[in-house]
Amino acid sequence: MKRMISLIVFTCLLCFFTSCDLEKVTGYKYDARQPDNLVKISGTVVNVFTGEGAAHINISIGPYKTKTDVTGTYQLFYQKGEDEDMNLPIPVEIVSSKYETYSSEILIAEEDFTYNINLIYAAPMLESVYRGFEEIYAVVKDYQGNQDIAAVRGDFRIEVLDGILVEQPYQEIRELTRIGTLTATTAEYYIPVHEQFFRYDPRVAINKVRFIMWDQGGHCDTTAFFALHQIQNN
Repeated sequence: MKRMISLIVFTCLLCFFTSCDLEKVTGYKYDARQPDNLVKISGTVVNVFTGEGAAHINISIGPYKTKTDVTGTYQLFYQKGEDEDMNLPIPVEIVSSKYETYSSEILIAEEDFTYNINLIYAAPMLESVYRGFEEIYAVVKDYQGNQDIAAVRGDFRIEVLDGILVEQPYQEIRELTRIGTLTATTAEYYIPVHEQFFRYDPRVAINKVRFIMWDQGGHCDTTAFFALHQIQNN
């Protein structure tokens, strides 16, 4: 009987609060609408050479910042102030080690809008890697063409962390030697590496092998392998 009474009371209270004006009862008025001065800006940041989205790129629009996802898309909510109400241009900037700096200005619209950005990929890329008997060859691509590819430099790094035969972790860094230009946008490099490094030895844990390439503008890209034996013969 008590259980039935409690259920009736609960039902009555539920009906009261759902049918009455909550603002009068609680003093709070709920409004699910977006504030009038808040504008959603969304879009895609694209690599102009490949047409693919640029992932994990930091974007600044006025005082607000966001980052693209793995597909190159982004969104942020911009709170309009006096400058925006007066139609003053707002700066947009992207600074990345791999892309040319993007600087522009936009006017903040009254409603949500789309703003897409095209970025110029500037860093030299490791297009392919293959090994000889005691050397590693690397083909590097730079979209900027002859003038930029001629100035590209690179480092080859081996990081050894642990293993029975390793007394302490160490890192070995060597500069890649340029062989020559292959095409208008590619060049070939090589580095001598002792044959023993190509053999897998569980007693020596080579944590990572990295190629770091950079151009005269300081744009840089890194490609990593977990072990030298993963690099195939040509």
